[in-house]
Amino acid sequence: SNLAAPVLAGTWSTPSPVYDVAICDSFAIVANWGALQVVNIAHPPVLPLVATLSAPFLYDVQVRNHTALFGDDDSLLVVDLHNIPSLPVIGKVHTRYVVYDVAIAGEYAYVANLNKGLHVVDVSDPTNPQMVGQHCSYSASDVVVRGNYAYTVDHGLNRVRVYDITQPETPVPV
Repeated sequence: SNLAAPVLAGTWSTPSPVYDVAICDSFAIVANWGALQVVNIAHPPVLPLVATLSAPFLYDVQVRNHTALFGDDDSLLVVDLHNIPSLPVIGKVHTRYVVYDVAIAGEYAYVANLNKGLHVVDVSDPTNPQMVGQHCSYSASDVVVRGNYAYTVDHGLNRVRVYDITQPETPVPV
């Protein structure tokens, strides 16, 4: 392949807006408005839909250790991806407002929570995710983690906020 001239290998279409995609083995895990969908990407251009899980307010999806983590309205959900097409929800924690984005670092999921800021969830046991920290003074629509810092975007105020997450239970604005 030539990175300077990529070639389209296949497409998959859905009637709903697509917000994010993550990869797990030979599957694309797609966050679209209304559902988490799994597409087999092993043999492009044929890209069949192989599984769907209803999720009315889905904006983002992250994959870690054959589990998908995503927000559905006011909760962070964990779905087991070991036996696709089965998509059992194996864990859930309420975040009190719309989950817009999720970043995973180590044993923690960092959640951008619209109008409620940054939330930190311990996902070391995917069947029992636990809210362990938060900083709720600002809105957050996107989150990225690098090293000991979490960066959130506050789209309402057009700002990037930086948090020291050396102690994930107590994120501190920098």
